[in-house]
Amino acid sequence: MKKIISLLTVISLVLSMLVVSAFAAWDGTTVATAFASGTGTEADPYVIATPEQLAYLAQSVKGGETYEGKFLALGADVDLGGKEWLPIGLYKYENTPENDFPFKGSFDGKGYTVSNFVVTAGNNTVYAGFFGYAGGSTCVIKNLTIAKANVAGKNYAGVLVGCFVGKAISGITIEADCSVTGTASVGGVAGRIVGGTAEYIVNKANVKGTGNENSSFTGGICGAIGANAVLKYSVNTGVIDGDVAFAGGLVGITGLTALDATLSAPAGGATIENCYNAGTVEYKSTGNGRYVGGIAARLAHNKNQTTVVKNTYNLGNVVSDNTSAVIGEVAGQLRYTEIVFENVYSVDVAGVDLFMSGKVADGIDVTGAANKTEAEIKALTAAIDAKIAENKVTPPAAPGTTAPETTTPASPETTAPQTPGTSAPTTQPTTPPATGDVSAVILAAVCVTGLAAVMVAKKKR
Repeated sequence: MKKIISLLTVISLVLSMLVVSAFAAWDGTTVATAFASGTGTEADPYVIATPEQLAYLAQSVKGGETYEGKFLALGADVDLGGKEWLPIGLYKYENTPENDFPFKGSFDGKGYTVSNFVVTAGNNTVYAGFFGYAGGSTCVIKNLTIAKANVAGKNYAGVLVGCFVGKAISGITIEADCSVTGTASVGGVAGRIVGGTAEYIVNKANVKGTGNENSSFTGGICGAIGANAVLKYSVNTGVIDGDVAFAGGLVGITGLTALDATLSAPAGGATIENCYNAGTVEYKSTGNGRYVGGIAARLAHNKNQTTVVKNTYNLGNVVSDNTSAVIGEVAGQLRYTEIVFENVYSVDVAGVDLFMSGKVADGIDVTGAANKTEAEIKALTAAIDAKIAENKVTPPAAPGTTAPETTTPASPETTAPQTPGTSAPTTQPTTPPATGDVSAVILAAVCVTGLAAVMVAKKKR
């Protein structure tokens, strides 16, 4: 009997050790050799369930696989262990092996969260974020929450993506424990959005711009938006710390395209509709003639590019201790005349007018913008919040209960198919079990331990 009890005790200890190892943090370097499952079609997407598999995606894009026409989906929350993250999609100014490798696929977060990572881009690197450089006519990033992320880049920095030149960004939440810092085109969600649609987005992260050049644009959602892109049903509640040339509650400026001509959409303005800013926009720079706005710093960056702003509101404070700053409750600067305002409202900020300290260029119709009380505006923003909530996707099942609707992740080195690509990573994965497997291990450990206790009790009788 003692031998049986001893054996059961050993088994219990081993199973307990397996449980501990199942929750081991990612080491920041180990990369899987394939995804958990899937063939990359819309009906059967590549499923990503571990940090190692997510790192495999980033490494394979760096190796030249764009995933154009392919579909990928998360199958679980992914914690990146506080490690430095390689953005999915790279671009560098200089001619290096990492020059110009965008992600062109469709990435569906399925309502899961990617958390706990750092991106530190060097002076010669542009496009910093969870995704760095994403675009193409079918490129989509959707249904994803990002938490505990800190992104720092010189140019084109956003918690979600440095530069997006694709079809759609949808259903994105950036939590308040995230932050992003950069010198040019910096946004809580994206550094720059060029063409396509961005919708159902909430940014809660603080955004800090540190560049004082004429190309330094900072905004709660994105630093710059253009090429006829549409931003709708999106909200910023984060603080905009604008030590930059242009700082806006939702966007820095409208009317820009992308750095790389191979992904740039046609030139054009932007549409901002059914959005609001509730974060403080604070300008701290000592530079002259800089622009600050509750919704945007500058509207209509270029001539002959129509910018439409409608059903969009500012609840945030707009402040600066720089007397030379040009401040507006709605926008700091209306540069050209092709601007349309419809139902655009701001709270009355003391000492600040709706536009450019009261100065509006001839030919610009601003009759569609006005001051309203905080209560009046909140009655309007409630409909925006409800629309975002209505379109928010939640994970197929709560962790630890039943397996997600997607295929249960298998061990990458055994049953999963290889993803297409020219340079697949070779490092063997140390992939922890999927959520369902971890639950089974815990249950087994508990059962064995309980059985041992029962047998000991019987022996004592």
